[in-house]
Amino acid sequence: MKEMYFIVQGKGGVGKSFLTWLYAIKNENNPKVIFVDIDQINKSSQKALNFIRIDKRVLFYNCLDEEKKISREKFVRLVTELYKMNFDKFYIDFGGSESEQIIHLFSDEKNIDFLESYGKKNTITIKFLVVMSGGDPYNACIEYLRRLNKVAKSDAIIAMLNDFRFKGHEQQKKELEVFTATNKIGLANFGNFDFGSETLATVTTAIKNGTGSSQFKDDDLTKHMISFASKNI
Repeated sequence: MKEMYFIVQGKGGVGKSFLTWLYAIKNENNPKVIFVDIDQINKSSQKALNFIRIDKRVLFYNCLDEEKKISREKFVRLVTELYKMNFDKFYIDFGGSESEQIIHLFSDEKNIDFLESYGKKNTITIKFLVVMSGGDPYNACIEYLRRLNKVAKSDAIIAMLNDFRFKGHEQQKKELEVFTATNKIGLANFGNFDFGSETLATVTTAIKNGTGSSQFKDDDLTKHMISFASKNI
């Protein structure tokens, strides 16, 4: 069975690129996993995933039409063409604008019906990974999750709680846990780093430079923290 993951969140700066990079680190030596960047503004995966581009495991795709809205035709083509490729897992990195547009696209029931029926017909597991941040971005993040939950089934959604961004915001974290449990939405954690740590600085530099595990070959602590930060994904 193939697996397709849409990494989404309308609010920027909450950890979408970080989560995508962690998945790439986790699957750095797995030739059956590919990443797709459809973020037309920041093109974040182009930069952060440079270390696996050499293996041709990063694709770039434009789903937008002339009005900067996700085209149903282009989206359907993306899903069907990815399915034909010789990979088992697909991680699709949506920018903030594209994340907003995906909700508008699925507001039309025929589009979400297509995705669900295509997944069942071809035995593809399709999930929305919604990155969640605490602090000032929290309200925008939870509102995005609510809106997505209105157009997509709960069992197709996983709220990805960025532990790093929730430090010092325990009440928001509890609220998110209650919301996901009440609405039967999946919940997973990632990014449990300490503020100001040398490890975090090393990881931030690696993401900026697009380097992989080779960056950490002499740093057992950092490798351990990378493993810990991605343990639930």
